[in-house]
Amino acid sequence: MSQLRRDPVRGHWSIIAPNRRRRPDDHGEHGPIERRGGGPCPFCPGNEEHTPPEVDAVRPNLTTANAPGWLVRIVPNRYPALLAGAPGVAVVGARAGLQETLPGVGSHEIVIATPDHGRRASHFSVDQWDTLLAACQFRMGQLLQDPRVKYVVLFHNHGERAGASREHEHLQLMGIPMTPELIRQEAGRARAYRERRHRCLYCDVLESELAERSRLVLCDEAFVSYAPFASRMPYELCVLPRAHRASFLHLSHRDRCLLAAHMRELLQRLERLFGDLPYNWVLHSLPDTDADADVFHWHLELLPRLSKQAGFEWGTGGFINGTPPEEAAASLRAAITST
Repeated sequence: MSQLRRDPVRGHWSIIAPNRRRRPDDHGEHGPIERRGGGPCPFCPGNEEHTPPEVDAVRPNLTTANAPGWLVRIVPNRYPALLAGAPGVAVVGARAGLQETLPGVGSHEIVIATPDHGRRASHFSVDQWDTLLAACQFRMGQLLQDPRVKYVVLFHNHGERAGASREHEHLQLMGIPMTPELIRQEAGRARAYRERRHRCLYCDVLESELAERSRLVLCDEAFVSYAPFASRMPYELCVLPRAHRASFLHLSHRDRCLLAAHMRELLQRLERLFGDLPYNWVLHSLPDTDADADVFHWHLELLPRLSKQAGFEWGTGGFINGTPPEEAAASLRAAITST
Protein backbone atom coordinates (compact mmCIF):
# COMPACT_ATOMS: atom_id res chain seq x y z
CA MET A 1 0.00 0.00 0.00
CA SER A 2 1.27 3.46 -0.89
CA GLN A 3 1.73 6.08 1.82
CA LEU A 4 2.22 9.85 1.74
CA ARG A 5 4.87 11.12 4.13
CA ARG A 6 5.48 14.77 5.01
CA ASP A 7 9.02 16.00 5.58
CA PRO A 8 9.08 17.83 8.95
CA VAL A 9 11.90 20.18 7.90
CA ARG A 10 11.14 21.10 4.29
CA GLY A 11 7.39 20.53 4.38
CA HIS A 12 7.06 18.54 1.15
CA TRP A 13 5.07 15.34 0.73
CA SER A 14 6.67 12.21 -0.75
CA ILE A 15 4.64 9.28 -2.05
CA ILE A 16 6.26 6.04 -0.90
CA ALA A 17 4.94 3.65 -3.55
CA PRO A 18 6.42 0.12 -3.52
CA ASN A 19 4.06 -0.84 -6.35
CA ARG A 20 6.05 1.42 -8.69
CA ARG A 21 9.11 -0.86 -8.41
CA ARG A 22 7.53 -3.11 -11.04
CA ARG A 23 7.86 -0.42 -13.71
CA PRO A 24 10.39 -1.59 -16.34
CA ASP A 25 12.46 1.60 -16.24
CA ASP A 26 12.98 1.78 -12.46
CA HIS A 27 16.30 1.30 -10.67
CA GLY A 28 18.58 1.67 -13.65
CA GLU A 29 16.90 -0.72 -16.10
CA HIS A 30 17.17 1.77 -18.95
CA GLY A 31 16.67 0.96 -22.59
CA PRO A 32 14.58 2.00 -25.57
CA ILE A 33 11.26 3.36 -24.36
CA GLU A 34 9.36 2.04 -27.37
CA ARG A 35 7.53 -1.25 -26.88
CA ARG A 36 9.61 -2.67 -24.07
CA GLY A 37 10.19 -6.41 -24.22
CA GLY A 38 9.34 -6.57 -27.91
CA GLY A 39 5.60 -6.89 -27.23
CA PRO A 40 2.77 -4.80 -28.66
CA CYS A 41 2.35 -1.19 -27.55
CA PRO A 42 -0.53 -1.26 -25.05
CA PHE A 43 -1.53 2.28 -26.02
CA CYS A 44 -2.14 1.50 -29.71
CA PRO A 45 -5.63 0.82 -31.13
CA GLY A 46 -6.34 -2.89 -31.24
CA ASN A 47 -4.31 -3.51 -28.06
CA GLU A 48 -6.88 -2.21 -25.59
CA GLU A 49 -6.85 -5.50 -23.68
CA HIS A 50 -3.26 -4.73 -22.63
CA THR A 51 -4.41 -1.83 -20.41
CA PRO A 52 -6.87 -1.74 -17.51
CA PRO A 53 -10.44 -0.97 -18.68
CA GLU A 54 -10.87 2.66 -19.70
CA VAL A 55 -12.47 5.17 -17.34
CA ASP A 56 -13.22 7.62 -20.15
CA ALA A 57 -12.60 8.04 -23.87
CA VAL A 58 -13.40 10.37 -26.72
CA ARG A 59 -15.18 8.23 -29.33
CA PRO A 60 -16.71 10.42 -32.08
CA ASN A 61 -18.66 7.53 -33.63
CA LEU A 62 -19.81 6.07 -30.29
CA THR A 63 -17.68 2.96 -30.77
CA THR A 64 -17.59 0.23 -28.14
CA ALA A 65 -15.62 0.86 -24.96
CA ASN A 66 -12.19 -0.79 -24.74
CA ALA A 67 -12.06 -1.23 -28.51
CA PRO A 68 -10.57 0.82 -31.38
CA GLY A 69 -12.28 3.98 -32.63
CA TRP A 70 -11.11 6.48 -29.98
CA LEU A 71 -9.28 9.80 -30.30
CA VAL A 72 -8.21 10.08 -26.64
CA ARG A 73 -8.42 7.27 -24.08
CA ILE A 74 -8.03 7.45 -20.28
CA VAL A 75 -7.13 4.32 -18.33
CA PRO A 76 -5.90 3.58 -14.80
CA ASN A 77 -2.13 3.43 -14.51
CA ARG A 78 -0.99 -0.19 -14.32
CA TYR A 79 1.69 0.88 -11.82
CA PRO A 80 -0.16 3.49 -9.74
CA ALA A 81 1.60 5.65 -7.19
CA LEU A 82 -1.76 5.98 -5.39
CA LEU A 83 -4.55 3.42 -5.05
CA ALA A 84 -8.28 4.07 -5.24
CA GLY A 85 -9.21 2.90 -1.76
CA ALA A 86 -12.77 2.33 -0.59
CA PRO A 87 -15.36 4.81 -1.96
CA GLY A 88 -16.81 7.12 0.63
CA VAL A 89 -14.11 6.42 3.20
CA ALA A 90 -12.44 9.65 4.31
CA VAL A 91 -8.67 10.07 4.05
CA VAL A 92 -7.48 10.39 7.64
CA GLY A 93 -3.91 11.32 8.42
CA ALA A 94 -1.79 10.21 11.34
CA ARG A 95 1.00 11.76 13.33
CA ALA A 96 3.59 10.06 15.55
CA GLY A 97 6.10 12.53 16.88
CA LEU A 98 7.64 14.25 13.84
CA GLN A 99 6.21 11.68 11.43
CA GLU A 100 3.07 12.84 9.61
CA THR A 101 1.45 10.47 7.12
CA LEU A 102 -1.59 10.06 4.91
CA PRO A 103 -2.79 6.80 3.37
CA GLY A 104 -1.80 6.48 -0.29
CA VAL A 105 -5.36 6.93 -1.51
CA GLY A 106 -6.24 8.80 -4.68
CA SER A 107 -6.10 8.12 -8.40
CA HIS A 108 -3.37 7.70 -11.00
CA GLU A 109 -4.48 7.60 -14.63
CA ILE A 110 -2.92 7.58 -18.09
CA VAL A 111 -4.30 9.87 -20.79
CA ILE A 112 -3.41 8.26 -24.13
CA ALA A 113 -3.15 11.40 -26.21
CA THR A 114 -3.48 9.97 -29.71
CA PRO A 115 -4.21 6.64 -31.43
CA ASP A 116 -1.17 7.22 -33.69
CA HIS A 117 1.88 5.56 -32.11
CA GLY A 118 4.48 7.61 -33.94
CA ARG A 119 2.90 11.08 -33.72
CA ARG A 120 4.55 13.51 -31.31
CA ALA A 121 2.49 16.20 -29.54
CA SER A 122 4.32 18.84 -31.56
CA HIS A 123 2.73 17.30 -34.67
CA PHE A 124 -0.81 16.99 -33.34
CA SER A 125 -3.41 18.95 -35.24
CA VAL A 126 -5.02 21.83 -33.36
CA ASP A 127 -8.23 19.75 -33.25
CA GLN A 128 -6.37 16.85 -31.60
CA TRP A 129 -4.81 19.20 -29.06
CA ASP A 130 -8.24 20.65 -28.30
CA THR A 131 -9.74 17.16 -27.93
CA LEU A 132 -6.92 16.17 -25.57
CA LEU A 133 -7.25 19.30 -23.41
CA ALA A 134 -11.04 18.91 -23.28
CA ALA A 135 -10.71 15.28 -22.16
CA CYS A 136 -8.28 16.29 -19.41
CA GLN A 137 -10.52 19.16 -18.34
CA PHE A 138 -13.56 16.87 -18.08
CA ARG A 139 -11.73 14.11 -16.22
CA MET A 140 -10.17 16.58 -13.77
CA GLY A 141 -13.65 17.82 -12.94
CA GLN A 142 -14.80 14.26 -12.31
CA LEU A 143 -11.85 13.49 -10.03
CA LEU A 144 -12.40 16.65 -7.98
CA GLN A 145 -15.94 15.51 -7.19
CA ASP A 146 -14.40 12.84 -4.97
CA PRO A 147 -14.13 14.43 -1.49
CA ARG A 148 -10.90 12.48 -0.93
CA VAL A 149 -9.21 14.35 -3.79
CA LYS A 150 -8.00 17.84 -2.90
CA TYR A 151 -5.80 18.48 -5.93
CA VAL A 152 -5.35 17.02 -9.42
CA VAL A 153 -1.88 16.93 -10.97
CA LEU A 154 -1.78 16.97 -14.79
CA PHE A 155 1.59 16.50 -16.48
CA HIS A 156 3.22 15.28 -19.68
CA ASN A 157 6.63 13.59 -19.82
CA HIS A 158 8.08 13.43 -23.32
CA GLY A 159 11.28 11.47 -23.89
CA GLU A 160 13.18 9.13 -21.61
CA ARG A 161 15.28 11.91 -20.05
CA ALA A 162 12.01 13.59 -19.03
CA GLY A 163 10.69 10.42 -17.37
CA ALA A 164 8.57 8.88 -20.14
CA SER A 165 8.49 5.08 -19.94
CA ARG A 166 6.84 4.61 -23.34
CA GLU A 167 7.22 6.32 -26.69
CA HIS A 168 3.49 6.49 -27.44
CA GLU A 169 2.47 10.02 -26.45
CA HIS A 170 0.56 10.12 -23.16
CA LEU A 171 -0.16 12.36 -20.20
CA GLN A 172 -0.79 11.50 -16.57
CA LEU A 173 -3.53 12.60 -14.16
CA MET A 174 -3.13 12.11 -10.41
CA GLY A 175 -5.80 12.92 -7.86
CA ILE A 176 -4.10 13.43 -4.50
CA PRO A 177 -5.47 13.98 -0.98
CA MET A 178 -3.63 17.25 -0.29
CA THR A 179 -2.41 20.37 -2.09
CA PRO A 180 1.30 20.05 -2.96
CA GLU A 181 3.68 22.20 -0.93
CA LEU A 182 4.97 23.80 -4.14
CA ILE A 183 1.49 25.05 -5.04
CA ARG A 184 0.74 26.08 -1.46
CA GLN A 185 3.94 28.15 -1.33
CA GLU A 186 3.16 29.75 -4.69
CA ALA A 187 -0.35 30.64 -3.55
CA GLY A 188 1.08 31.93 -0.26
CA ARG A 189 3.35 34.35 -2.12
CA ALA A 190 0.40 35.51 -4.20
CA ARG A 191 -1.63 36.03 -1.00
CA ALA A 192 1.16 38.05 0.62
CA TYR A 193 1.50 40.18 -2.53
CA ARG A 194 -2.25 40.86 -2.57
CA GLU A 195 -2.21 41.89 1.08
CA ARG A 196 0.81 44.15 0.55
CA ARG A 197 0.02 45.68 -2.86
CA HIS A 198 -3.75 45.08 -3.18
CA ARG A 199 -3.10 43.67 -6.64
CA CYS A 200 -2.80 40.24 -8.31
CA LEU A 201 0.78 38.99 -8.51
CA TYR A 202 0.17 37.04 -11.72
CA CYS A 203 -1.59 39.92 -13.45
CA ASP A 204 1.29 42.21 -12.54
CA VAL A 205 3.83 39.70 -13.90
CA LEU A 206 1.80 39.55 -17.10
CA GLU A 207 1.68 43.34 -17.34
CA SER A 208 5.42 43.60 -16.70
CA GLU A 209 6.37 41.00 -19.32
CA LEU A 210 4.10 42.60 -21.93
CA ALA A 211 5.66 46.00 -21.22
CA GLU A 212 9.29 44.82 -21.29
CA ARG A 213 8.82 42.32 -24.17
CA SER A 214 12.38 40.93 -24.07
CA ARG A 215 11.23 37.59 -22.64
CA LEU A 216 7.99 37.27 -24.62
CA VAL A 217 7.72 34.34 -27.03
CA LEU A 218 4.11 34.08 -28.15
CA CYS A 219 0.95 36.12 -27.50
CA ASP A 220 -2.65 35.76 -28.60
CA GLU A 221 -6.05 36.97 -27.42
CA ALA A 222 -6.10 34.66 -24.40
CA PHE A 223 -2.53 33.58 -23.55
CA VAL A 224 0.97 34.97 -23.15
CA SER A 225 4.04 32.70 -23.20
CA TYR A 226 7.31 34.01 -21.84
CA ALA A 227 10.65 32.82 -20.52
CA PRO A 228 10.50 33.55 -16.76
CA PHE A 229 12.87 36.23 -15.47
CA ALA A 230 14.59 33.71 -13.15
CA SER A 231 14.26 30.69 -15.46
CA ARG A 232 15.38 27.49 -13.76
CA MET A 233 16.61 25.82 -16.93
CA PRO A 234 17.36 26.76 -20.56
CA TYR A 235 14.26 27.62 -22.59
CA GLU A 236 11.83 27.22 -19.70
CA LEU A 237 8.46 28.75 -20.61
CA CYS A 238 5.37 29.81 -18.71
CA VAL A 239 1.99 29.91 -20.48
CA LEU A 240 -0.14 32.39 -18.56
CA PRO A 241 -3.80 33.18 -19.35
CA ARG A 242 -4.74 36.83 -19.61
CA ALA A 243 -7.96 36.15 -17.68
CA HIS A 244 -7.65 35.92 -13.91
CA ARG A 245 -8.97 32.46 -13.08
CA ALA A 246 -7.68 29.99 -10.51
CA SER A 247 -9.01 26.82 -12.14
CA PHE A 248 -8.22 25.28 -15.51
CA LEU A 249 -11.74 23.84 -15.39
CA HIS A 250 -13.18 27.27 -16.28
CA LEU A 251 -11.31 27.44 -19.59
CA SER A 252 -13.91 28.15 -22.28
CA HIS A 253 -14.15 26.25 -25.55
CA ARG A 254 -12.91 29.32 -27.45
CA ASP A 255 -9.89 29.80 -25.18
CA ARG A 256 -9.16 26.07 -25.13
CA CYS A 257 -8.88 26.13 -28.93
CA LEU A 258 -6.47 29.06 -28.64
CA LEU A 259 -4.45 27.15 -26.04
CA ALA A 260 -4.36 24.13 -28.36
CA ALA A 261 -2.83 26.22 -31.15
CA HIS A 262 -0.53 27.93 -28.66
CA MET A 263 0.93 24.71 -27.24
CA ARG A 264 1.40 23.20 -30.69
CA GLU A 265 3.27 26.29 -31.85
CA LEU A 266 5.57 26.40 -28.80
CA LEU A 267 6.52 22.73 -29.16
CA GLN A 268 7.16 23.14 -32.87
CA ARG A 269 9.43 26.12 -32.25
CA LEU A 270 11.41 24.20 -29.65
CA GLU A 271 11.65 21.26 -32.04
CA ARG A 272 12.85 23.52 -34.82
CA LEU A 273 15.73 24.61 -32.60
CA PHE A 274 16.60 21.31 -30.90
CA GLY A 275 14.93 18.45 -32.75
CA ASP A 276 12.92 15.90 -30.79
CA LEU A 277 13.99 17.14 -27.35
CA PRO A 278 12.82 15.71 -24.00
CA TYR A 279 10.52 17.97 -22.00
CA ASN A 280 7.87 18.08 -19.31
CA TRP A 281 4.88 20.32 -19.10
CA VAL A 282 2.85 20.66 -15.92
CA LEU A 283 -0.39 22.38 -14.98
CA HIS A 284 -0.73 24.57 -11.91
CA SER A 285 -4.43 24.99 -11.08
CA LEU A 286 -6.47 25.35 -7.90
CA PRO A 287 -10.09 24.23 -7.44
CA ASP A 288 -12.59 26.99 -6.65
CA THR A 289 -13.07 25.51 -3.18
CA ASP A 290 -9.46 26.22 -2.19
CA ALA A 291 -8.96 29.04 0.29
CA ASP A 292 -6.38 30.69 -2.01
CA ALA A 293 -8.41 30.46 -5.22
CA ASP A 294 -9.11 34.21 -5.17
CA VAL A 295 -5.40 35.09 -5.47
CA PHE A 296 -4.29 32.24 -7.75
CA HIS A 297 -3.93 32.23 -11.53
CA TRP A 298 -3.77 28.87 -13.32
CA HIS A 299 -0.89 28.42 -15.76
CA LEU A 300 1.24 25.88 -17.59
CA GLU A 301 4.99 25.42 -17.19
CA LEU A 302 6.93 23.97 -20.13
CA LEU A 303 10.32 22.59 -19.08
CA PRO A 304 12.75 21.42 -21.80
CA ARG A 305 15.28 18.96 -20.39
CA LEU A 306 18.36 20.51 -21.97
CA SER A 307 20.40 20.53 -18.76
CA LYS A 308 20.74 18.38 -15.65
CA GLN A 309 20.16 19.13 -12.00
CA ALA A 310 23.23 18.38 -9.92
CA GLY A 311 24.77 19.16 -6.54
CA PHE A 312 24.04 22.90 -6.49
CA GLU A 313 20.37 22.39 -7.25
CA TRP A 314 19.92 19.58 -4.72
CA GLY A 315 21.96 21.41 -2.09
CA THR A 316 20.35 24.83 -2.34
CA GLY A 317 16.98 24.50 -4.04
CA GLY A 318 18.23 27.11 -6.52
CA PHE A 319 19.24 26.60 -10.14
CA ILE A 320 22.14 27.35 -12.49
CA ASN A 321 20.94 28.24 -15.98
CA GLY A 322 23.51 28.92 -18.69
CA THR A 323 21.02 30.43 -21.16
CA PRO A 324 19.63 33.87 -20.26
CA PRO A 325 15.85 33.87 -20.68
CA GLU A 326 16.06 36.94 -22.91
CA GLU A 327 18.32 34.99 -25.30
CA ALA A 328 16.05 31.93 -25.20
CA ALA A 329 12.97 34.05 -25.92
CA ALA A 330 14.68 35.77 -28.85
CA SER A 331 15.63 32.41 -30.37
CA LEU A 332 12.08 31.10 -30.00
CA ARG A 333 10.56 34.28 -31.47
CA ALA A 334 12.78 33.80 -34.50
CA ALA A 335 11.92 30.08 -34.85
CA ILE A 336 8.58 30.71 -36.54
CA THR A 337 6.99 27.57 -37.91
CA SER A 338 5.33 27.33 -41.28
CA THR A 339 2.42 25.06 -40.24
